[in-house]
Amino acid sequence: MSFRQRIVALVCLVTLLVMGGAFVGVGRLFVSSQLQHLDEALLSLAREEATHLASTGFTFSPEPGLDVDDTGPLLKHGAVYDDHGNVIALIHFDAVPPPSTSFASSKLGKPFDFELRGELLRGVVIAIPAHPSKRLLMAVTLKDMQGDEALIRRAMGLAVLVAVIWVGALVSYIVGRYTRGHRAIAEVARRVSDGDLSVRVGHVHQDPEVRPVAADIDHMVERLEVLVSSQQQFIAHAAHELRSPLTALYGELQLALRRPRTADEYREALQESLDSARRLRDLAESLLALARVGGGPVGTANRIELGPLVAHVIAQVTAAFEPGRVVFENHVGEGETIGRESDIERLFRNLLENASRHTPKGGRVRVRSHADDTFIYLTVSDEGAGVKIEDQDRIFEPFYRAPTTRAVIQDGAGLGLAISKEIVRVHRGELLLVSGETGDLPGACFRVSLPTAVAVERRSMI
Repeated sequence: MSFRQRIVALVCLVTLLVMGGAFVGVGRLFVSSQLQHLDEALLSLAREEATHLASTGFTFSPEPGLDVDDTGPLLKHGAVYDDHGNVIALIHFDAVPPPSTSFASSKLGKPFDFELRGELLRGVVIAIPAHPSKRLLMAVTLKDMQGDEALIRRAMGLAVLVAVIWVGALVSYIVGRYTRGHRAIAEVARRVSDGDLSVRVGHVHQDPEVRPVAADIDHMVERLEVLVSSQQQFIAHAAHELRSPLTALYGELQLALRRPRTADEYREALQESLDSARRLRDLAESLLALARVGGGPVGTANRIELGPLVAHVIAQVTAAFEPGRVVFENHVGEGETIGRESDIERLFRNLLENASRHTPKGGRVRVRSHADDTFIYLTVSDEGAGVKIEDQDRIFEPFYRAPTTRAVIQDGAGLGLAISKEIVRVHRGELLLVSGETGDLPGACFRVSLPTAVAVERRSMI
């Protein structure tokens, strides 16, 4: 059962209970009032008849019956009993009055119900003045009152039924109108789960509580669409990058086995195969690093002194290049952050290797830092050609390499900056390509913002 159906059923049930209970109470009060009025009139009639009987020798008056409200006179039924219970006078009982034993236990002057030949009557017994041993029974039929009571019940039942139907229809309309936005959100969620990322909730309702939820859902679907598109593009690029060294490796091995070769030729073929295998290994490691860094939180975090760490990375990068290829200038001062040391080390290694590749032989790569109460800012600048304007928006995309870079630098798959961007993101920092400031070199300049250790600890205490 849907939410709308449950609400309608609940409101209809409450309406039925409230109105039904109210109508039952009103009906009973009405019947009780009518019965009380009848009893008063019946007792008054009995007393008048008793007086008339005592003065006329037990002859009933010619009055036809009892007037009650506007329904007309009710036919009176009367019988006079002697002290032995025998009937000595009779009116409208068709010569078959009830036996005196049927009301012998009744108190005098107290109205009661009795049945005679299948018909229900209301009667009262009183003593006749001047003849205390004789009793007068006055009664009227309850047929008309029962008919009125049945009519009232039918009218009230019909009123309750109409009220329940009307309230149910009204509530169904109102709930349907005000849950239109929820149904639209549910429909979008269902279609997204089926793989359709083109749907949007849109402005389906003016409800201020639904509108922000709809906007959040649309934003979430847009993000999912971007992520899925990025994932598909990532897989396509990864397959392309993996195919190149695999094709080269396969061709080299196939060529080596095509005809007998000398030991030196085999050594050369194995060396080329080893280079292709190395490229595959580096690419696989980069892909795993990108997936691991972008897939979750920082993990086990420790305090990291950035000065010694940058100096250590500079030493590693220097050893990886030919002597004198690049001159590193380290101007990193004191500063601590909290994070995963291996990831922070990889971040700066990627940035320094990238700057070294784009710096001409004998050029400089400079690393500087400064800090405030919240962040430590480190810039890595070089003396290369910089990044063209048309490439600046895409340099952090996985596998993207500018055409000029591909022509000059053969190694690399274009994952270094993407990995660095993810490392900084999971450490709640920022990596940007910026225009060099005073103290930076004129080539490309990347600025890393990492939260200070104090800021991280303060945030974790909130």
